[in-house]
Amino acid sequence: GLDPKRATAFNRTNVKAHFELLQKVFKNDGPIPARNIYNMNEIGIQRGGGRKNSGELYLFSSTDKSRYRIKSDDLELTTVLECVCLDGSSIIPPCFVFAGSLMCRKWFNVRPDIM
Repeated sequence: GLDPKRATAFNRTNVKAHFELLQKVFKNDGPIPARNIYNMNEIGIQRGGGRKNSGELYLFSSTDKSRYRIKSDDLELTTVLECVCLDGSSIIPPCFVFAGSLMCRKWFNVRPDIM
Protein backbone atom coordinates (compact mmCIF):
# COMPACT_ATOMS: atom_id res chain seq x y z
CA GLY A 1 0.00 0.00 0.00
CA LEU A 2 0.84 3.67 -0.10
CA ASP A 3 2.73 5.13 2.86
CA PRO A 4 0.44 7.58 4.73
CA LYS A 5 3.12 10.31 4.69
CA ARG A 6 3.40 10.01 0.93
CA ALA A 7 -0.37 10.08 0.52
CA THR A 8 -0.63 13.23 2.67
CA ALA A 9 2.15 14.99 0.75
CA PHE A 10 0.52 14.22 -2.60
CA ASN A 11 -1.83 17.16 -2.80
CA ARG A 12 -2.59 19.95 -5.27
CA THR A 13 -0.37 22.54 -3.51
CA ASN A 14 2.72 20.32 -3.34
CA VAL A 15 2.32 19.01 -6.89
CA LYS A 16 1.96 22.58 -8.22
CA ALA A 17 5.07 23.72 -6.29
CA HIS A 18 7.04 20.76 -7.62
CA PHE A 19 6.22 21.53 -11.25
CA GLU A 20 6.93 25.25 -10.78
CA LEU A 21 10.43 24.40 -9.52
CA LEU A 22 10.89 21.90 -12.32
CA GLN A 23 9.83 24.50 -14.90
CA LYS A 24 12.66 26.80 -13.69
CA VAL A 25 15.14 24.03 -14.43
CA PHE A 26 13.77 23.60 -17.98
CA LYS A 27 13.21 27.28 -18.83
CA ASN A 28 15.79 28.77 -21.21
CA ASP A 29 17.93 25.65 -20.87
CA GLY A 30 18.26 26.50 -17.11
CA PRO A 31 21.16 25.30 -14.98
CA ILE A 32 20.79 21.78 -16.41
CA PRO A 33 20.52 21.52 -20.21
CA ALA A 34 17.49 19.54 -21.45
CA ARG A 35 19.85 17.11 -23.20
CA ASN A 36 21.18 16.10 -19.74
CA ILE A 37 17.79 15.39 -18.13
CA TYR A 38 16.59 11.80 -18.40
CA ASN A 39 13.68 9.74 -17.15
CA MET A 40 14.09 6.02 -16.57
CA ASN A 41 11.44 3.43 -15.80
CA GLU A 42 11.58 -0.27 -15.03
CA ILE A 43 9.04 -3.00 -14.59
CA GLY A 44 9.43 -6.61 -13.57
CA ILE A 45 7.39 -9.37 -15.18
CA GLN A 46 7.26 -13.10 -14.56
CA ARG A 47 7.80 -15.04 -17.78
CA GLY A 48 5.28 -17.72 -16.83
CA GLY A 49 2.62 -15.16 -15.99
CA GLY A 50 2.96 -15.49 -12.24
CA ARG A 51 0.60 -17.16 -9.81
CA LYS A 52 -2.10 -14.48 -9.73
CA ASN A 53 -5.60 -15.19 -10.93
CA SER A 54 -5.87 -13.92 -14.51
CA GLY A 55 -9.62 -13.32 -14.39
CA GLU A 56 -10.03 -15.52 -17.48
CA LEU A 57 -13.06 -17.78 -17.63
CA TYR A 58 -12.69 -21.29 -19.04
CA LEU A 59 -15.72 -23.14 -20.37
CA PHE A 60 -15.69 -26.90 -20.84
CA SER A 61 -18.26 -29.29 -22.23
CA SER A 62 -20.17 -31.20 -19.55
CA THR A 63 -19.24 -34.41 -21.39
CA ASP A 64 -15.52 -33.58 -21.53
CA LYS A 65 -13.77 -35.57 -18.80
CA SER A 66 -10.36 -33.92 -19.31
CA ARG A 67 -11.12 -30.46 -17.95
CA TYR A 68 -7.74 -28.82 -17.60
CA ARG A 69 -5.70 -26.01 -19.02
CA ILE A 70 -1.97 -25.86 -19.61
CA LYS A 71 -0.11 -23.51 -17.30
CA SER A 72 3.56 -22.52 -17.08
CA ASP A 73 5.62 -23.05 -13.94
CA ASP A 74 8.33 -20.69 -15.23
CA LEU A 75 8.36 -17.94 -12.61
CA GLU A 76 11.67 -16.41 -13.69
CA LEU A 77 11.64 -12.62 -13.35
CA THR A 78 12.54 -10.45 -16.34
CA THR A 79 13.13 -6.71 -15.94
CA VAL A 80 12.26 -4.29 -18.74
CA LEU A 81 14.05 -0.90 -18.72
CA GLU A 82 13.37 2.23 -20.77
CA CYS A 83 15.05 5.61 -20.68
CA VAL A 84 14.22 8.86 -22.48
CA CYS A 85 15.94 12.23 -22.74
CA LEU A 86 13.90 15.41 -22.13
CA ASP A 87 14.73 17.00 -25.49
CA GLY A 88 14.62 13.72 -27.44
CA SER A 89 18.23 14.11 -28.65
CA SER A 90 19.40 10.80 -27.20
CA ILE A 91 17.82 7.61 -28.48
CA ILE A 92 18.33 4.79 -26.00
CA PRO A 93 16.68 1.50 -26.97
CA PRO A 94 14.69 -0.46 -24.36
CA CYS A 95 16.57 -3.13 -22.45
CA PHE A 96 15.56 -6.53 -21.10
CA VAL A 97 17.39 -7.98 -18.09
CA PHE A 98 17.18 -11.75 -17.74
CA ALA A 99 18.43 -13.90 -14.88
CA GLY A 100 21.81 -15.45 -15.57
CA SER A 101 25.33 -15.93 -14.36
CA LEU A 102 27.29 -15.42 -17.60
CA MET A 103 27.58 -12.41 -19.87
CA CYS A 104 28.09 -12.68 -23.63
CA ARG A 105 30.18 -9.68 -24.74
CA LYS A 106 28.92 -9.79 -28.34
CA TRP A 107 25.40 -8.88 -27.09
CA PHE A 108 26.63 -5.41 -26.13
CA ASN A 109 27.38 -2.52 -28.46
CA VAL A 110 29.56 -0.40 -26.18
CA ARG A 111 33.01 1.09 -26.00
CA PRO A 112 35.59 -1.59 -25.11
CA ASP A 113 37.14 0.58 -22.38
CA ILE A 114 33.98 0.48 -20.24
CA MET A 115 33.23 -3.23 -20.52
